[in-house]
Amino acid sequence: MNYDEFKETWSLALQESGLPIGGVTPLEERLDLRTTDRHCKTYVHMFDTAGAFHVALELGFRWDALQTARTRSTEDDMVRQLFGLDRATYPRTVVPWLRVDVTLHASTEWGKEIPLPSVEVWRGWARETIGRLENVEPLLPIEQVRESRSGGLEILAWRGEPELDVYCRRDGALVLRGVEIAAWQAIHLPRTWDDSDRKPDQGPDAQLAALYRRLKPALQAWTAALDHLAPTN
Repeated sequence: MNYDEFKETWSLALQESGLPIGGVTPLEERLDLRTTDRHCKTYVHMFDTAGAFHVALELGFRWDALQTARTRSTEDDMVRQLFGLDRATYPRTVVPWLRVDVTLHASTEWGKEIPLPSVEVWRGWARETIGRLENVEPLLPIEQVRESRSGGLEILAWRGEPELDVYCRRDGALVLRGVEIAAWQAIHLPRTWDDSDRKPDQGPDAQLAALYRRLKPALQAWTAALDHLAPTN
């Protein structure tokens, strides 16, 4: 699967996800002229604010130059270019994977920051929010770590801790501008072979669809939990 094919699959799965498509920005693409890596992002914006916060979901991936070269033709051609070996001595290759980044954002309007929450409020909010994103509306798939063929461990998904965007006013008061939680999941990509009769690898369609299905309730849970972070008066 090459870059354009993955982009098409990405967009189609997003359209079928049930996420608020009206608030989705087109795929933003950036080409790094030094490395020729492609960086892509999509934003899902919630039209309704969550109390003092505007909520958005950021999705992104990096398609590096090595993956572009690998998918320029077939997997067999790639091996021949790298090793120049006879077919009988080809090394086995593994299925490539792509890291899809997911970030839940919440930010206040410019100039309308809110007081920094107390330790007690923050501790309770973080415990409730992480608990929901782990057990009720899970952000990550069930399988997050597995054993590799070499006996080591493969990390298939990851979630970070909540992070605050804090601003210090001239009077020394600390105010809150936003909060976010970052995560990522590995999406495996199919290889293309010279032999069309060879059993194909699993495509990313089902993996992306499952990811997007989890994101809809996770985004709703994130939005609802923010009400408890903003001051009530």
